[in-house]
Amino acid sequence: MSARPGVVYLVGAGPGDPGLMTVRSRELVASADAILYDRLIPAEALRGARPDAELLYVGKGPGDVAVPQEDIERELVERARRASPPRRPCARPAQAPPGRAPGPSPRRRTGS
Repeated sequence: MSARPGVVYLVGAGPGDPGLMTVRSRELVASADAILYDRLIPAEALRGARPDAELLYVGKGPGDVAVPQEDIERELVERARRASPPRRPCARPAQAPPGRAPGPSPRRRTGS
């Protein structure tokens, strides 16, 4: 199954071992037009990308911000609007529950 144009996928890269990436995450990386990644993503995780895929480093490190978060978000939105769906692999700490990234739960708006 390939990616849908105009959709941004946040692809989990597991705890940093490319061998632990899901089949679906590998499929999404393989079909991506663009991949935004950070320092936590091992090079092996990106080797399955298409030869013509654009790889954009947007990483952050202690005391170093290559690209501010606002710029990353803007890039994701602009690419989705151009129907060039980027993937942003993200490492997940091993202690996070399967299928759920660490951090606050998304809030849902309820209709009135």
